[in-house]
Amino acid sequence: MSSSSVEIASVETGQNGLSKVVLSLPSSSSSSSSSAEVYLLGATITSWKTGSGAGVEHLFLSSQSHFDLAKKPIRGGIPLVFPQFGPGVLPQHGFARNTLWSFDGASLSSSSSSSSPAVVAKFSLSDTPATRAGLASSSLPFH
Repeated sequence: MSSSSVEIASVETGQNGLSKVVLSLPSSSSSSSSSAEVYLLGATITSWKTGSGAGVEHLFLSSQSHFDLAKKPIRGGIPLVFPQFGPGVLPQHGFARNTLWSFDGASLSSSSSSSSPAVVAKFSLSDTPATRAGLASSSLPFH
């Protein structure tokens, strides 16, 4: 993995004051530009655009999304479902999509199987009483 001096990630204020990470991949001779937005609430990808100018949006995001930590998770986009899918002992689709994540950084990566570069972003959950309670409520084994 190699890094670049081009700014590929920035943390910005999104809807209802929630933090989001904006990832950008500038166009090159072999690819068009693209961007993505990832809210720290649930590490939910809420936008993915490709093409020149404003780009073409590829993800659905419900107009009923609250963007509020005290209410329901973000509706639409690409949610992170962990440690369960559907209803169960934990909140529906697990606790991770209702939790604030940390952004650990992003880098520019190139693959030998593709001539196009890619942005790799890393997010993490902190070890807190809430995350421990979520894991303890789960019947899944964690190692």
